Amino acid sequence: MRYLSLLLAMLVASSAYAANMATSDVTNQAQVKKWHMLFDVNHQPTARDDQFSSTDVTLFFDYALNPKNSLRIMQAPTKTYDLGGTRGENEWIPSDTILSHFWNMPGQIESTGTRFRLVSVVNLPTSIESQDNDKILTFGNTLQINTMVGGVFLASLRPFYRYNWNKYKTSGFGETGGRPLPVLTYGITMVNSYSINDKISLNGSFSWAVIQESPSQYDTSTNMNGMFGENPNGTYSISLSANYSWTDKVATYVGYFQGTNYLQDGRFEVYAYDPRASRYSAGLTLYW
Repeated sequence: MRYLSLLLAMLVASSAYAANMATSDVTNQAQVKKWHMLFDVNHQPTARDDQFSSTDVTLFFDYALNPKNSLRIMQAPTKTYDLGGTRGENEWIPSDTILSHFWNMPGQIESTGTRFRLVSVVNLPTSIESQDNDKILTFGNTLQINTMVGGVFLASLRPFYRYNWNKYKTSGFGETGGRPLPVLTYGITMVNSYSINDKISLNGSFSWAVIQESPSQYDTSTNMNGMFGENPNGTYSISLSANYSWTDKVATYVGYFQGTNYLQDGRFEVYAYDPRASRYSAGLTLYW
């Protein structure tokens, strides 16, 4: 699940924070500051006895090279709370460090006001999971197709892919040692945001991803084209949130997130609510 949450963060669609920032993705194409920073804290309380409560912290720094190109560096560590649980102590879990380049592509579809933005990303393996699996690098692209309707409703379609450059084909030793590592992940994310007024907005996103893993002589699953598993492996996620902007620099929100594998016991299963995976959250965003 750590791999999934980090992927969705890269797509700016994985959580209530992602939906809250959806509108600014389009706004920044028309008005570019030289630099800005964001600090976001998102707390997810325990919903089941077998879950840990956690707090996600997202920090990024943007620098505009010119009106069409900007750079971003992002880190998103997670604080996991385990009071007397099996892990024995509270933990801070760093994410991969994400470097991004945003290109506001020239031109637009005049009839709809649709604009295009290409996001190129590189993940540096600073997370514990990436280091345990000897990951060298992750890179990929996301194409944002953004349409703003009436200045209040954002519709955004975002096809993407990510490629993992791994040193080995299977994970390191431990509880999950020997499993095939993800190589190629591709899919699409849909983001919508509706501004009720200057203070309140409602946000939602849906993401679907297919994950192809490294072929391994130790993998006993059936193969397709001699390379990847016959049964597709992948994830879906649903994110809903309500945002209140206190100022142009401070916002709070409450959110709902549901995301897991869409293959369960060999069957396709997609649910808006799943007691095994659904989480609720509340957060604070500072933007300057």
